[in-house]
Amino acid sequence: MRHLGGHSPGALDDYVLSGGLPFSIGHIDPDQQLYEMIRRVIEKDVPLIGEHDSRTLRSISALIGMLAPSPDISLNSISRDIEGLSISSVKAIVDTLKRCRLIFEVNKVGSQSSSLRSDTRKYFSSSCLAAAVLSSMGRDPRQYFGQLVETAVASLIKRSISKVNSMSLRYTKGKGMADLVVADIGGHISIEIGSGRKGDVPVQLKKTMRETSSKFGILTCNVQRPELEKDILKLPLKEFLCL
Repeated sequence: MRHLGGHSPGALDDYVLSGGLPFSIGHIDPDQQLYEMIRRVIEKDVPLIGEHDSRTLRSISALIGMLAPSPDISLNSISRDIEGLSISSVKAIVDTLKRCRLIFEVNKVGSQSSSLRSDTRKYFSSSCLAAAVLSSMGRDPRQYFGQLVETAVASLIKRSISKVNSMSLRYTKGKGMADLVVADIGGHISIEIGSGRKGDVPVQLKKTMRETSSKFGILTCNVQRPELEKDILKLPLKEFLCL
């Protein structure tokens, strides 16, 4: 999704950029309100939940600023770019942010745990939180719309399958692969996330289905109603996000 350009303005934009949490809907300045919530979590909750020294605590805002535009960023890159922050400190911050439910991690297909954090994606728990962080950095969240849509879909799927022990959300690493995979003992489901109008099924979705032995695939796009094309289900993105 993050590589696709163009999207339809309107309600979808509002939801992805500022409507992922109930209290942000209808607020005059949702970005400011959302970032204030994040700031309170960093200042009040993080010191209580995690054991971090003062230098590490001062680095958290910079760290979340690196996660917002790039969930794929590795712990090594974060440690290298934030002066004085060790790999172990980065791991500890990520753990604390997960416990605060600001972010969640997604392992790659075939990985059994999040022990190798360089191989995880670190999504915000809602796309509007990532958008608020981007705004606080002086960046236009609309320039990252594809990534934010991916975050919104990943968050929705994560919540939906959280109580199903046999299922987990994964991603595929490498170019030319679909965005996400729902792994299940009964078979995988490959997912390609789009917000624009689609014609043919993307090559990366078919490739991912083959390489992960997926039972079927899901393509979110700007179709008017669900369409089944052999073993691939096309779903309207707006309706998918309302599930």
